[in-house]
Amino acid sequence: MPRTVPGGRAYNAAHPMSKASQQTDSKQPLVSVVVPTCNRREVLQRCVEALARQTHPDYEVIIVDDCSTDDTPEFLRRFAADHPDLNIRCLRNEAHAGANPSRNRGIREAKGEFVAFEDSDCIAEADWLDRLVDGFTSDRVAAVVGLVKDLPPTNIYELTFKGTHRVAGAGAANNSTDIVEEHAQARRSINAFPASYRAGLGMAPTVSGHPLDQR
Repeated sequence: MPRTVPGGRAYNAAHPMSKASQQTDSKQPLVSVVVPTCNRREVLQRCVEALARQTHPDYEVIIVDDCSTDDTPEFLRRFAADHPDLNIRCLRNEAHAGANPSRNRGIREAKGEFVAFEDSDCIAEADWLDRLVDGFTSDRVAAVVGLVKDLPPTNIYELTFKGTHRVAGAGAANNSTDIVEEHAQARRSINAFPASYRAGLGMAPTVSGHPLDQR
């Protein structure tokens, strides 16, 4: 059900005049958005169209295609060609690996200071990345989480899962993390934290239970 939020080969490279490359004088951090997908071409289109409308001045989109057998590769080629101002890289796994390994590959390929995750059935609001970055005003913040808003269910199956993606706890999520899924944004390196805080952690950072790339 669509939700609004808050090794292999590459078959398309980022356009040389991408949005990120034009923002060389921007003081905003580069954000890498990682989207794993497999045989979800219809919902993926809505996802990437929403990402193309982000207002954050400096971001890249990394699509990791986990061996789709539908027309996902061709769609992504066309989409990248039709959106030359969007910094988008489309990677394809050589063998089916699953969502989490695909996310980890996206982390390895990411160039941003921050990594944001989005599922391919999600539709991000235009200020999603701006609000996520706003949450990292302190070096003591390691990750930002929040609320996923489900679209109204259209059938009995979607109704079964309605509300299952909400963050535990009382009260509404803060607006700065209002539209984000699970561990949707994390600092790319443990070195982003003060030394005293790193010592207090006693462990490397993880994303969804997997070690966060620290290159």
